[in-house]
Amino acid sequence: MARLYADENSSRPVVDVLPEDDGGFTLWLRELNVANTGPTLGEARRDLLAAVRSYVRDYIRQFDFYRHLTDLAAQAPYVVRLSLAQGDGELIDILFGASAAGDASESSGSDPGVETRAPS
Repeated sequence: MARLYADENSSRPVVDVLPEDDGGFTLWLRELNVANTGPTLGEARRDLLAAVRSYVRDYIRQFDFYRHLTDLAAQAPYVVRLSLAQGDGELIDILFGASAAGDASESSGSDPGVETRAPS
């Protein structure tokens, strides 16, 4: 089991950015099936960060239940990786890349730490 968590890139989540018609953004963390929206990329990031913290905390509290559900059990490596983050800076780095923590152009819609995808 330790091998499952050994490679940090194997449990690195991908955040998709979906630009909205109204100029806002939806950010979707597909590995945890968690999403959030905001009028700017920065606000969407902050909201997703809060949602991820809450989800990880709930997942760990309810692990005995979640581990028996195939879809939710598959999230365990990502939850463990995110739960081991030492503060918001490291969590932001895991979710959005190192450049996101100091990115001054958060509302530009162009962010190397976030993958942009068209809705499917």
